[in-house]
Formats: sequence, structure tokens, C-alpha cells
Amino acid sequence: MALQPASGHPTGCHVLVVDSNNVRRALFLVTLPPDRYTIALADTVEEALTVLEREPVELAVVAAGAHVRELHDVRPKLPVILMDPRYVDESLGRVEAPALGADAFLGMPFDARAFEASAADARLAARKGRGTPAGGRPTLSGTWETFRKRAEELHALLEKLDYYQLLGAEAGAAPAVIKTAYYARAMEFHPDRFLTLKDAALREKIYQLFKRISEAFKVLADPQKRQEYDAGLTGADRDARLRYVSTARPRQGPRDPTEIAKNANARKFYGHALVAEREGNVTSARMYLTLALQHEPGNETIEKKLEELKGK
Repeated sequence: MALQPASGHPTGCHVLVVDSNNVRRALFLVTLPPDRYTIALADTVEEALTVLEREPVELAVVAAGAHVRELHDVRPKLPVILMDPRYVDESLGRVEAPALGADAFLGMPFDARAFEASAADARLAARKGRGTPAGGRPTLSGTWETFRKRAEELHALLEKLDYYQLLGAEAGAAPAVIKTAYYARAMEFHPDRFLTLKDAALREKIYQLFKRISEAFKVLADPQKRQEYDAGLTGADRDARLRYVSTARPRQGPRDPTEIAKNANARKFYGHALVAEREGNVTSARMYLTLALQHEPGNETIEKKLEELKGK
């Protein structure tokens, strides 16, 4: 965590960048004019909160949706930009960033003009304020109407978001960060909060969101499942692997191949036949299969195997 005025300039806009990726951090340092911006860097949201306590930060840029909510909880009027390489597709950024609670979005890579446009959008959105929904129950994103719109937009994106994007966490996030992001999301969309909601369609969408959020956490909280899931996201069929698909091979047939026979002696001779076949001794295998059939005549599996070996 370090304050980075490129030329020691004491004035200018104080920007807080919450991201542990050194390449993206460097992009800010080399892109933003040093006479207009002073940049504070934080690896984690905990470091970011420390910066907010001691520095006059005017704008924050984060790489994870969960950080948006955490910063808004501490500094409700702080403009927060959510950055993501996918937001070079502005149509995606315009829908997804507000759905994750951000005031604006920023695609990567970017130039100074693109950043300034996003900063202006974020300041404008933050100035509108964040209120309280109907019934006096606060949401992390503002008025009830804002929450309703965000819930519907997030639901519309449900089949396009991976588990990390859904929780608002980075793909490489530590388990503790995943857990924090999940609790924040689950609290926001827990169905119990909306039992009296008259809009049945919206209530169902919120329920579906909560189910998918819970599914995401179950997978990402399990080291083995998370490893399998991450591997799927890096493949060519990424879009088909946004939801967890187990890579474990389903067991085919009985664990013990000799269980196809009911008679104990038939099972014994069938087992001997399989061993002989693996060793390349076809003559012995045929003999054992013949003995197995004598103890259990009519066993179709043994008969089929014997016919197969007769052709060798």
C-alpha cells in the first residue's frame, strides 16, 4: 500500500485503486497525468479502509464487485468505479457494473480520456445519493427502485456470469474474501427479506439469485470443486462451464467385475479368465470361462466374453 504522486504534486484528484494485480496498478501510474491525479494503491479492501481513514480520497477504482459494497458502507458518498477487461464491451459494463453496485465502469486497457469519462459518470451517480427502500430497510445500492432495477438486471445476467462475477470477487481471491463476498451478497438477496413483497415475479427472481449465489459459494468454498471449476473457466468452452460441472468420472458398472455372476465358483473362474486375458493367455481365459459357465449356465455376460475370445 503506497501513495504514488508521480511528481510529488500535493494537489489534484486523490484516486484510490484497490487491486493486487501489479500490471493493472502500473497502468494507472503511467496513464493518469501526474499533475492532475495522486494515486493511492491498496492490495486489499482492509488496506483501502486504512487509506480512507488518513487520505482525502475523492474517487475509488476497484477490481471486485464486493469491494464496491464495502467501500460504500464506509464512505456512502465516495464515487466508486468497477474495472474489468470485459468492459471494453461498453454494453456489458453499462448493465453489469450498476448491477454490482458501482457508480461507473472502466474497461481495460484504458487511456486518460476513458478514465476521465468514467470518473465523471461516477461523480454524477454518487451525487444522486443512496437512500432507503420502501419499508425502511436499507440496501447497499440505494433506493428501493434502484435495488429492484439492479436485482432484475443481475437476474438477466445470471447465465452470463461466472461464480466470481456473481459474488463480486476476483478469480484469485482468498477463501476469506470469497466468504465475505458471499455473506454480503446473501444478506442483500436473502429471500426471507422479501416474504411480504407483493411483486411475485420479482420475488421469484430474487429467490433464483439467492440460489445461484449459494451454489457459487458451495463450489468456491470447496478447494477440490474450486480447482475443477477454475480449470473449466480457462478452457475453450468457458461459456458452457460458468456453472460447476464435476470432472469426476461416474462409476460405470459394478466395482468388482465378477459381480456379474451369482454363483461363487462362477465368479471365481470368471475372475481367473479376466486375469488370463490381461496377461495375453487367451487359451487359459477361454478354459476358465467355460468352467464359469458350467457353474452358471445361461449367464449372458460370460457367454459374450467367451464368444469374443473365440474370435482371437
